[in-house]
Amino acid sequence: MLEEVRDFGEEIAKIMPLLLREVTSKKATIFTSGEITVAHIAIIEYLSEKGASSMGDIAKILNLSVSAATSVIDKMIDMKFVHRKRSDKDRRVVLVALDKKGQETAKKTMQGRKNAFNDLFSCLEDNEKVEYLRLLTKIHDYIRNRDEEK
Repeated sequence: MLEEVRDFGEEIAKIMPLLLREVTSKKATIFTSGEITVAHIAIIEYLSEKGASSMGDIAKILNLSVSAATSVIDKMIDMKFVHRKRSDKDRRVVLVALDKKGQETAKKTMQGRKNAFNDLFSCLEDNEKVEYLRLLTKIHDYIRNRDEEK
């Protein structure tokens, strides 16, 4: 057992890229038109989850400067995925929000991801899926708490 724990990081490092490739290849149909990029999807999913957000928040999730994120958002506005609006709380603050096309794309990507994961994990019994989800949730909570402490 100790040997297995010692090799844990190595085994995860081997397995995870394959799992990620599998899921992203199933989602790839959204990107085949060439109209939308991974950054666009990340922004759409973020705005779908969090609602209207500042350029600073969007830049942070993309790990970009605000000016670089602004360039991406400008293109997404041209593509009718998002729009800018003034904050109701502070009119000086400009927020980015999803347009109808962005909302539809968010629904499609979530459904595609859901289908990909259901397909990928179809080899597991229900109790194994529950246990896997429990462990992923524990890791997720650990990362969120760690990031909040920074």
